[in-house]
Amino acid sequence: MLFHILLPFAFAQNTFNMNSNEIFECPINSDTGTRPNLNTCTGTKVLASSFIAKFSDKFNCFEDKGQVYAAYFNDAYGSAGSGFVCCGVMANGRRQCDRMEEWRQVGDSRFSLCKTNWWEALNPSGTQMRKDLCCDNSDFNDCAVCSSFMVWDFTGVGEDGVIPNSQNAVNQADFYGGDNILEKKNKDDSCSPPYESCPTLRDDWRSMFNNMEENGPSLIASGESYPPYAYENDVYPGGFAVGTLQEFNDPPVCVYAPEVAGRVIEVKVEPEEAGSQVCVDDLHEDSLQRNNPGVTQACDDSRLQTCFADGTPDDSVSGFAFLISCSESCADGPVDLWFRLRASVMKWTDAGDEAKGTDRTEVNTEMWCMWGNQNMTASLPDSFPNDLDGDFSKWDVFPSDLAPEEDPVVFPVRDGVSMLTISSVLALLAILF
Repeated sequence: MLFHILLPFAFAQNTFNMNSNEIFECPINSDTGTRPNLNTCTGTKVLASSFIAKFSDKFNCFEDKGQVYAAYFNDAYGSAGSGFVCCGVMANGRRQCDRMEEWRQVGDSRFSLCKTNWWEALNPSGTQMRKDLCCDNSDFNDCAVCSSFMVWDFTGVGEDGVIPNSQNAVNQADFYGGDNILEKKNKDDSCSPPYESCPTLRDDWRSMFNNMEENGPSLIASGESYPPYAYENDVYPGGFAVGTLQEFNDPPVCVYAPEVAGRVIEVKVEPEEAGSQVCVDDLHEDSLQRNNPGVTQACDDSRLQTCFADGTPDDSVSGFAFLISCSESCADGPVDLWFRLRASVMKWTDAGDEAKGTDRTEVNTEMWCMWGNQNMTASLPDSFPNDLDGDFSKWDVFPSDLAPEEDPVVFPVRDGVSMLTISSVLALLAILF
């Protein structure tokens, strides 16, 4: 695939300089017919034509003359900034808008709304919308394929402890929705965000998700309708997050899971419509000197399940980055999909440790992708975390498995068919006897 022939070029990733000629320029003076220097500009600055030339259906900016966004920006940042708003595709393939000052340019023509620290990107207790992890961040630097990475909600431990409404990396039992800073319109009070009281194994998750998609987010302060927010979704069927793979893999869905390095990683992907062959790649299979796990790409056109043996013993490596792409068989258009990551309870370096119970064959780290999908309630060693639900089998699902049961359709047998059947049986008995 294309990703394997790309060389790891170093791309500069910089925030927009509001005083740069590359971003703004003075309007043309009607008297002289010339454009004054930006430093001596007395009129209203406008977006530079060279900057506008980089706009596409994936990214664009505009001046918020109606101050539609001003209330939110003032609430989230304390300032509306320059008054310009940019909208682009996030790492999960969905569109999001924010003030221009928050965006970064990657290379010559790619853009990302990101933070260099994954905990700051999640922003679980702040007033800002969550962002992506920059491709040039505090954990690694790889901007060759991905401009940014969605931070996987359910594995890391932040400076304030466990990520809100999720479990530690060792706990595979519970998946809850993320705690977003946007409220829902017409929300169901019996099952309200972050759906902590609503198990993600509910069979009516689809109606919850569709209702949320139709109503969209609103601002906390004003209640006004707010434009696209890529991580607005609070519904995680079976622990799966929603994403959109853009046409021609531009961009692919890029994900970073913190605090899971050195473990066995299970990734599942299910497209909304069968027939679109999606693939999963370990982003850093070569660059981080990991154990050679053999084939590191897996593809499927309906239900993709694969495991990566992330064998790095380096404690300085925190997480695991992977990307979801589409092979040539995909339709010429965006592909909506659901994806999930789970990590083994123990690291590779814990294998064979009697004190941790990993010397036992039935819970060997190498075999986690098998026993990690079984009911191990009676087989887990006492040294395993006490809050770990050993029935992993209930998480061996895809979103399509979680659907309301339907009554079987019974067709009455017609009289003519019954008589033909009886006649055939009698004739057979007459031949035999």
